[in-house]
Amino acid sequence: MTNIVDYTYFRNRLQIANLQSTTDTDVKDYLASLITDCQYNFLNGILGAALYVDFKAWYETVPTPDPLSPFYNLLNGEVFEDENGNTWNWIGLKNEQKLSPLANFVYYTFQELNFTQTTSAGEVRSKADNSRTAMPLQKMIEVWAEMVDWLKAYYQYMKKYFGITGEGDWAKFHLCFLQGNYANKVNFLDA
Repeated sequence: MTNIVDYTYFRNRLQIANLQSTTDTDVKDYLASLITDCQYNFLNGILGAALYVDFKAWYETVPTPDPLSPFYNLLNGEVFEDENGNTWNWIGLKNEQKLSPLANFVYYTFQELNFTQTTSAGEVRSKADNSRTAMPLQKMIEVWAEMVDWLKAYYQYMKKYFGITGEGDWAKFHLCFLQGNYANKVNFLDA
């Protein structure tokens, strides 16, 4: 499955060092590979395996997305009202603002994987002259919390448009989503 987000989503708070360099393609290549891995884990985590298969088939086979498909707004987002009249803004997995819970998940994973380096002597942290390594935990926690808040709107979107009490694949996401870690905020002890 082609990546839903790309390196252009990693700016502002999600900035990754050397990513915007026009000469350093290693970082972009590494990030593209990480996005592929994270995208699979994230989508399986929020959709469940059965719904992920359906979404992947739709995403890969439709050259121009059908706005009438239930996957269209899942991908692109929508402002909607729930059964109680509350307005929700599901930002989608990709959008023109370059904001995405998927990008937040990738950023969190990137920081988690790259805070230390694995060497033959074990895990080490880099030490640069005339600088001090800062802990990325606070930023990671904020990025994860933002993702969780966006996924609350996603949950309401899925509840409204696909139901959570029916039978079949559309209803299976509910149990998968609530049992996953994506609905819970993290703290310093979790990160």
